[in-house]
Amino acid sequence: MMNTRVLFAALAALPLLLQACASTPAEYYTLDMRSSGAAAATVTVGHVGLADTLAGGRMPVRTSPTQLDYYAAAQWAGNLSEMISEKLRAEFGPIDPSAESVVVDVRLLSFEQQDLSETSAQAYAKAEASFRTEAISRYDKPLLFRTYEVTEPMETFDAVGLAAALSRCAESIAQRIAADAAAVQP
Repeated sequence: MMNTRVLFAALAALPLLLQACASTPAEYYTLDMRSSGAAAATVTVGHVGLADTLAGGRMPVRTSPTQLDYYAAAQWAGNLSEMISEKLRAEFGPIDPSAESVVVDVRLLSFEQQDLSETSAQAYAKAEASFRTEAISRYDKPLLFRTYEVTEPMETFDAVGLAAALSRCAESIAQRIAADAAAVQP
């Protein structure tokens, strides 16, 4: 009786052991946090939110208009909303404490690879931005609301190429936010 229980337990644990041995080790990526120097502005980064498809830290790949997959082993090295916030702050540069700045709240809707064919892909980012002053709550009507969509070619058809292209997408969105912020300066 005891031997049967031990055998049953060993057989039940075997698939878990095989799966653990066969799993691919995780690869971690981050955005290029160096400033491109093209978006300097008096902008304070407020709240940065993510669409649910981005919240898990995995790197999405849109394989068709209706299908979204993820890289098997590649994932963001940390919280994506924090990385986007840090990247935007790097792009906007230091805030002059004596100047009144515009606060921008961002919601990242897409931040993904889009497969164009069997051998080519592009990075795609889509973000909504609400502009306000410090005196206006992020829950009140903003001074300005914009949606930005950006694509960047991928130099390599892998997670390394995706992270680099998405960094350029974030820089492009930051440049557009800076230009719009200048229009609503208090």
